[in-house]
Amino acid sequence: IVTTFANDRDLSEAVVINSSGRTLARSQLSFSLGFNFASGDLVKGVLNSQPGEVFVIENRNDNVVRAGVKLEAFVDTYLLIGRFIDAQVLEHVSQTTGAANQYALLEKSRDNLQIKFLFVFALVAFLQLLAAIWIGWSIASTISTPIGGLIDAADRVRKGDLSVRVNTENTKDRDEVGILSRSFNRMTEQLDSQQQGLIEANRQLDERRRFTEVVLSGVSAGVIGLDQEGRVLLSNRSAADLLSINLNEYIEEPLGKCLPEMAPLLEQVISNPNRNAQGEIKVAREGRQQILIVSVAAEKIAQEIIGYVVTFDDVSELLSAQRKAAWADVARRIAHEIKNPL
Repeated sequence: IVTTFANDRDLSEAVVINSSGRTLARSQLSFSLGFNFASGDLVKGVLNSQPGEVFVIENRNDNVVRAGVKLEAFVDTYLLIGRFIDAQVLEHVSQTTGAANQYALLEKSRDNLQIKFLFVFALVAFLQLLAAIWIGWSIASTISTPIGGLIDAADRVRKGDLSVRVNTENTKDRDEVGILSRSFNRMTEQLDSQQQGLIEANRQLDERRRFTEVVLSGVSAGVIGLDQEGRVLLSNRSAADLLSINLNEYIEEPLGKCLPEMAPLLEQVISNPNRNAQGEIKVAREGRQQILIVSVAAEKIAQEIIGYVVTFDDVSELLSAQRKAAWADVARRIAHEIKNPL
């Protein structure tokens, strides 16, 4: 019966014993398990187990798994069975045990691994921080250096140095800073060229002004320049001599304040700028009376009136000579008429 039981359940061995360790029955090709119930703690578990409760007997040095159970139908009778474990199963068990042991070791060394990983992470983060600082510093230097040059150049331009240029060798053609630098250079070149043109134009104007002053100083007629409002701007020496007044004291003053006799002619030109106003006026200066021939003309640039020019000359002596000549001719004629009857 035990043999049939073992064969049906594919058991390697099956033995029926009592608590004293005496074999009551066994299957074929099985050896007595030979357990000593007095000394084996694991076997004692079989004796102390309840009927029907299976107790596994562990034996790590053998490739057989054994179990025991107390038989309910018999008194002081125990069934011990054993089965050989497949080598592949043992290999899997060994691998699993090794993995479990390795996991236990890793679990024990987890804190050390965490510290190592934390150190590696901190080192990598520090290296990344240094790399980011270096890259940021390089980019900032690439941008700030040309901008600093632009600031210095702008300050020199503010002080009047238009010959300054920004270095564009370290900037890209399509870079915003490069475009700004080249635009700044073009602007300074244009300003420098315009400044040189203005300097040359001012030099020519100064030469013309000096030439005009020389010409006016050599003219016997008086010349007075007025602005758009009819105020005195300049005059030549002959004007002051003819009028016997210091016209420099009347600069920026209306013409009517220093020479009220000429104001009507100026009003005619103001009302009709396209025509010159001429007339003969009498001026009393230093107890003597002068007769002046005055001409007033509007000065225009592109049909825009920028001022007025007053020219005048003293014809008192000329008129006196003409009168003397006329009276001499009259006297000669009268003498001739008297002489004829005589």
